[in-house]
Amino acid sequence: MRERLAVAIVTAYRDGTRVGEIAQITGYGREQVRRILRAGGVEAGDTGPADA
Repeated sequence: MRERLAVAIVTAYRDGTRVGEIAQITGYGREQVRRILRAGGVEAGDTGPADA
C-alpha cells in the first residue's frame, strides 16, 4: 500500500502538484514528501523524467 502511495506522490508531483499540497492531502510533512520523491528518483524542482 505504501509503495502505491509513493508512486502516486511522484506522479502527482510530476503532474504539477506542489510538495505542500501533497503533504496536506497525504498527511505527511513536506520533508517526508521530499524524501519519498527522492526515493522515487525526483529531486525538488525536478518535474521531468528521472532519467533525463
